[in-house]
Amino acid sequence: MVDFSGYRIERTDEPGILGYAYRIFGPRGTEFALIRNKVNPHQLFVVNTKTMNPNARIKGYGWWTDKDGELRPLR
Repeated sequence: MVDFSGYRIERTDEPGILGYAYRIFGPRGTEFALIRNKVNPHQLFVVNTKTMNPNARIKGYGWWTDKDGELRPLR
């Protein structure tokens, strides 16, 4: 389990332009979005919403999953 102390997580599943599944606010004010992969919807990739950097990482991981109901990194 990943320690998210200092982070605020919002589950959104917004159907908007990017379709954010989660918004995560970092301890230094950084905002990330987890966006579902169209082919494998339980796989989520990280985007920094301020820079729109699609290579962003949270806790060192660029890909996440919520397949088992818990948000965790893909290894």
